[in-house]
Amino acid sequence: MTDILEVKGLKKQFGGLVAVNNLDFTIEDGSRTGIIGPNGAGKTTTFAMIAGEHNPTAGSILFEGERIDRLKPSVICKKGAARTFQIVRVFRQLTVYEHIIMGAVAGKSCFSTCSYQTDEIEHLMELTGFENDHDKIAGSLTSARQKQLGLATALATKPKLLLLDELMAGLNLSEIERSLLILRKINEEMGITLVIIEHVMRVIMGLCKKIIVLETGQKIAEGTPKEISENKRVIKAYLGKEEKAYAGN
Repeated sequence: MTDILEVKGLKKQFGGLVAVNNLDFTIEDGSRTGIIGPNGAGKTTTFAMIAGEHNPTAGSILFEGERIDRLKPSVICKKGAARTFQIVRVFRQLTVYEHIIMGAVAGKSCFSTCSYQTDEIEHLMELTGFENDHDKIAGSLTSARQKQLGLATALATKPKLLLLDELMAGLNLSEIERSLLILRKINEEMGITLVIIEHVMRVIMGLCKKIIVLETGQKIAEGTPKEISENKRVIKAYLGKEEKAYAGN
């Protein structure tokens, strides 16, 4: 398998605060990778650098072999890397259908000469549970549903790589199980590479083949769910207890 993403010596400093420091990892094309760690570990900052919202202080980010770490977010999106957000961001006055169309527009290299098939939008709406919500206003949705709308909108950009930042936060058990099914379809049927920041360990341990663990901006471990669940440093820094119940999934 080839690597779709390669992060080398990544560092981000905000004044005197080093949020990410000398971070190295690779993501295989078509894989499902989890990134975990305590609050303030640098997970979301790492996503922001990959997506072009922050420029690294040092280091490089390669997407499909091309450096993207100084490109604008819109350019990175058009190249095939999209993300969702930990704190919900929606265009509150748009309908659900209009909101997803915005994602389709954002993913195009041009709008006037390119068309996005209506049936593709309908498929995304059905996949994410919005098939009966075309005219609902985005701002009227619950926070959990707005996160799902963010997922549908990101998918409309036709990404090759999708960065998911705490998509499961605030969901109940049945909503989590439904979201897991959706993510498996996105990865296995649509062929989209997933990188997932999540605190819900049943999601990370059950879905991901590889897990990267951050603490104070640095990588402290990387491995399979089983290896991570048994890593004493990870248990001490984050898990608090072994997650063997999910490690074999």
